[in-house]
Amino acid sequence: EVVNLERSVLITGDSEDFDRTLQGFHTAIFHKGIMDMRYARLENCGQRDLMGRYCIHLHIVGKCPTCTYKGNAIVNSAQAAITIHGTHDALVDDNI
Repeated sequence: EVVNLERSVLITGDSEDFDRTLQGFHTAIFHKGIMDMRYARLENCGQRDLMGRYCIHLHIVGKCPTCTYKGNAIVNSAQAAITIHGTHDALVDDNI
């Protein structure tokens, strides 16, 4: 099986120290907000051994019909790529 991980938008953490530290960037919404991320490549993300530091994190946002993660490629993650809890009506689709 072949999967295309290339995207025209790249969001990346520090690539020099990532393999040693496993400390990349993380994105999160806590309690309320709007997030719309489509067709981006996220690499060197997540923070190993730190709870809640995921590449993409929806944390107790409640009802969020304006939250969309679609078609993203998550590469080289030190944690779970996408974590959702306490959030409803968000669209998370076709991410790899």
